[in-house]
Amino acid sequence: MSICTWDPNNKSTNTTLSDGDLTAYLPNQSALVLGTIGHSKGKYYFELIQTVGIRLFMGIANENLTRSNIDLNGRYFFAYNGKKYPGANNYAESFGVGDCAGIAVDIDNGTLELFKNGVSQGIAFSDIKDLGTTIYPFVSNGTDVYGAATVTANFGATPFQYPVEGFLAWNNDGEEAENPLELHIVLEVDEQIQLIGNVLPEMAGDPNLEWSSNLSSVASVDSTGMVTAHAEGYTHIKVKTINGEWNDFARVKVVAKGEGDKYRLSILLKTGESCLLESVFNLEDSAEGVVWTSGTPEVAAVDPSNTVQTRVTALSKGLTLVTVQTIDGSKQDQIYVTVIE
Repeated sequence: MSICTWDPNNKSTNTTLSDGDLTAYLPNQSALVLGTIGHSKGKYYFELIQTVGIRLFMGIANENLTRSNIDLNGRYFFAYNGKKYPGANNYAESFGVGDCAGIAVDIDNGTLELFKNGVSQGIAFSDIKDLGTTIYPFVSNGTDVYGAATVTANFGATPFQYPVEGFLAWNNDGEEAENPLELHIVLEVDEQIQLIGNVLPEMAGDPNLEWSSNLSSVASVDSTGMVTAHAEGYTHIKVKTINGEWNDFARVKVVAKGEGDKYRLSILLKTGESCLLESVFNLEDSAEGVVWTSGTPEVAAVDPSNTVQTRVTALSKGLTLVTVQTIDGSKQDQIYVTVIE
């Protein structure tokens, strides 16, 4: 996967970059910057968050839009006041500081769609193919004296706040799977599952963890890592140490009741039954042993052994996630266990 940033070689001279060239400061009048990576086919997504200023213009452009040539015909974009260009037509809700603007670009079908804090504003354009062969992200503060603005981009190097199903991160070179979400957890509405933050001693000195959900209306998480599904959709469950030395996340998809088995492989056991699990890691991987854990041991417990095999025993109705991890933490695998009465 390539890493896209704002392009220090294709920006107005008065634009300054920071945070690894992901944050752009656009001072007064005609400031702009383009991304370093362009695409000519596929479906891609990126997010922008304005941290300073009032007025911002954001969208996509072809290679003809440069620091010295602000060509209105070479770009499709959105304005802070909800208008879309070309055309200056009313389109979306207005944007401001702190809002997350998600831009979904379907080059194959020629469409451009804007999301405000995860909510689609509808298809804005269906003719972006006329931009030409290669399309780049860009931001600007306009050609009039509109005032300074600062915007930070996420092209996919970190989890998106509001991922869009079917779209790859802008960083992606298109050779990976078509679905960029690579779901780790699938839950039905009203289901719960316990997640565990495996913090290795060399990774963090503070074992205290903070849990959060990008979209709590879809799935929330409590202070212990217990995730509860509320409504169909996608979210990220994040965990980090309080001192900030370690962090991780799990992608979560919530589906309707009765639909879970279409998306996940699960061991089905009745209360009191047990089965033998074996790690997929080879002997070299697990020479020092492995660690087996059950997210919710009161639902199904695993033998506390460090061998490549363990026995899982169903104790009460529910859903749990059984995890096996090498001692050094370099490899991990998981499987669902569903217990019925």
